[in-house]
Amino acid sequence: MKRVYRLMGLAALILLCLGAGEGFTGKVVRVSTGDRLTVLHDLNPEVIVLYGVACPGKDQPFAVEAEQFISGVATGQTVTVMIRDRDLYNRTMADVILSDGRNLVYGLLLNGLAWWDQPNFPEDRELQRLEAEARAARRGLWADPNPVPPWEWENAVHVPMVTISSSPNPVQAPNAAPPQYQPQNLPADYSRPNNQAGPRQKPPGPRAFNRQDQNTGRPARRNQSPRPQ
Repeated sequence: MKRVYRLMGLAALILLCLGAGEGFTGKVVRVSTGDRLTVLHDLNPEVIVLYGVACPGKDQPFAVEAEQFISGVATGQTVTVMIRDRDLYNRTMADVILSDGRNLVYGLLLNGLAWWDQPNFPEDRELQRLEAEARAARRGLWADPNPVPPWEWENAVHVPMVTISSSPNPVQAPNAAPPQYQPQNLPADYSRPNNQAGPRQKPPGPRAFNRQDQNTGRPARRNQSPRPQ
């Protein structure tokens, strides 16, 4: 099965080279958040927003772990950027593929370090399937039975509290440091979730895409105007 995952990832790269999609290769020089990194494009730094996912926002549980995960596997690596579209700030929205065929978007979802961005990409069943797998296994942020997605977190008032769960692990005090999260050594080189998944759909036009809030660094939702400078 591992071989199938790798072959599917390599097939995607071959299609890209044959002109099936726009893209480029470059070195990752910076990871800003779990879902935003900078890649050299013709020796110029270009900010890449990972397609179809939303990592925990600043101050949310697992925000640091998501950033550490991407940093650990991608910083300094030469990657292939498979461009999906551009947001309203003209940033590239893309899948980012490591040299061995692993897709960073899939890795975040499978490890429970990001949400499928359902409000903006409701028809992407592949991302939905990957999120469901992590949720069922209670990986990462799904260890909490009711994690709050970033598009709700930003508008909520947060009060520290002790979470009681059925887990045998002791309950942490409100300000206790969380345990160090170790990403799963998954069987999938997460180049493809399974060998039956068809090609992902082309997302809708630019107005349906996330717009980045320039103050918070998080994507703004549909029909939301950018905050004033």
